[in-house]
Amino acid sequence: MKKTLILMALLPSMCFAQWKTRNVDNGLDDPYKICFNENLSGNLLKLERVEGDVCLYLTSSYFCEDISYTEMSFKVGGEWKKFAVKSYKSQDNTTLFLHWSLNTDAEMLGAFKSASLVRIRTNDGVCGSDIYDFSMVNSTSAYNFMTN
Repeated sequence: MKKTLILMALLPSMCFAQWKTRNVDNGLDDPYKICFNENLSGNLLKLERVEGDVCLYLTSSYFCEDISYTEMSFKVGGEWKKFAVKSYKSQDNTTLFLHWSLNTDAEMLGAFKSASLVRIRTNDGVCGSDIYDFSMVNSTSAYNFMTN
């Protein structure tokens, strides 16, 4: 019974959370593409293209430190592939830039495209640590959308 309840609690997050793609055209600026993945807590993991590079970032409620150490672990074929990155927060403290050029990091890009799940732990010396989980369904097509 306990396993059934746990499975039912986790099932919605795995079914509804996945990478989504959008073409953005507000009529004023040049059209551009974004990809995002929203977890059940409302946190966003996003891809955007900036000057030819594909950037990966996390948007949540609040980050304290300007520069912090962030751990990312991609679940690929039942095993975790771990990466550590130096991350930088936005001026409004709500976004943490995890990777400025995902397309130049072959090992992380391979894990990103092959993963079924990503777990991110922010290590903020002031605010403490937080863990964020995101389904990686459609991650390959999301990345390909950004680069085409």
